[in-house]
Amino acid sequence: MERLKKQKVLRFRCTDEEYNSVVKKAVGFRCMSDFLRELVLNTKKVIVEPNAFFNSVDVLSKEINRIGININQTAKYINYAEKNGIVSNEILEALRNDFREQNLKLEEVNKSVYELMKFQL
Repeated sequence: MERLKKQKVLRFRCTDEEYNSVVKKAVGFRCMSDFLRELVLNTKKVIVEPNAFFNSVDVLSKEINRIGININQTAKYINYAEKNGIVSNEILEALRNDFREQNLKLEEVNKSVYELMKFQL
């Protein structure tokens, strides 16, 4: 198999801190070119525009907050109703199911945030 000649050169500027970070990550590669080529061409990571990323995290944070408020309201009402015998067991069970659903939603949102965070370099 004939080896392809690499004739094009890419250059970019970075701070000392960024440079040191890249050098540390390149340990184990034959050269910096091999590391950067592997990183850019063969990695399945998604590069996200920072403003879009932080806007998404902000939206998810607000959603997590709303879900948390709903969970707290449901828990308070379940405890209040149970202590005071206000509602039947069927209604309490329905409220507990709602509580579980809200917890599942919260877990889904947390997973979404985690997935977004994973893609950041």
